[in-house]
Amino acid sequence: TIAEIKCGTNVKEIIVLSKEGDIYQFDTNSNEYCTVLTNNPSYVAEYGFGHDHFSDGYGGPLLITIPPLDQYIHNVTFSSIATMPRNYFTILVPNDQYFT
Repeated sequence: TIAEIKCGTNVKEIIVLSKEGDIYQFDTNSNEYCTVLTNNPSYVAEYGFGHDHFSDGYGGPLLITIPPLDQYIHNVTFSSIATMPRNYFTILVPNDQYFT
């Protein structure tokens, strides 16, 4: 599988995953949006750091499945736990030629 990772308008990397089960990981800035294009069906996810990463000790790790563009949903309902002192949400909003 060939994957092109494009952040903003620039191609960040082109990688080759040679066999089933291969993985690739890359870091981005929080103000950067990226697109992953592959020539075969692939699983793409965002992993967020846990509470040990932040100096205030709050926050848990997260794993968000990133759906293919043709499967994006446009409405979602979610809730938070009232007893938690802080609640963080990752909201992904497309900002590219597919959703103008």
